[in-house]
Amino acid sequence: MREPAALQAALALVTRPAQARTASHQPLPSGMTFLLEVAAGENDAASEARRITGRSDKALRQGAGFFIEQCLLSQAANSYRVLGVGADDPQAVLRRHMVLLMKWLHPDTSEQHRSAADVDRSVFASRIAAAWDDLKTGERRATYDQQIARQGSFENSDRTAVAAIKLGPTRHATARVNKKKASSMRPTRSASRPRPRARRYDPLLIRIARLLWRRG
Repeated sequence: MREPAALQAALALVTRPAQARTASHQPLPSGMTFLLEVAAGENDAASEARRITGRSDKALRQGAGFFIEQCLLSQAANSYRVLGVGADDPQAVLRRHMVLLMKWLHPDTSEQHRSAADVDRSVFASRIAAAWDDLKTGERRATYDQQIARQGSFENSDRTAVAAIKLGPTRHATARVNKKKASSMRPTRSASRPRPRARRYDPLLIRIARLLWRRG
């Protein structure tokens, strides 16, 4: 028996299309090969899908196609996700998924060759071909894995920098900055209140005051 989790997730997503954005960033469910076989119109897979879900061929293929469009072919999807595989899947699974996706795009398989959102599905062919080109040999796959790792390290460093900017200095650094700022803002004696200058009396007035004091 095939694993139905991905197909069931696809049917649920059709009833709640507003969740497509969230689903496009979540890990892919198990049973992706089964879902792609249903989307590609393979008879044995379609028969088992009808038996498991009780849904018609048209409903199953529409649900599978909608899931592929929204969760595999989103703008942010890397080459592994475009093919509906994980980074640890063997090469045979990658090739199988590429073939099924191309069959799903074929006019003889895809009803009127258009998606549920009235988008010409032929636009997806170049993305699938490019994803397969990235991963079709062990050497290319290793190179692509290195690119993903470098990109991930860059993104992590960017996130760390953004977090530092948002968080600002540490508590101790903030205290030092605040203390320094407060001290710089504290008015000095000369700035806040000028030192009183010593009075300089006229010598003549001083002599008159002394004479008056002696007489008095």
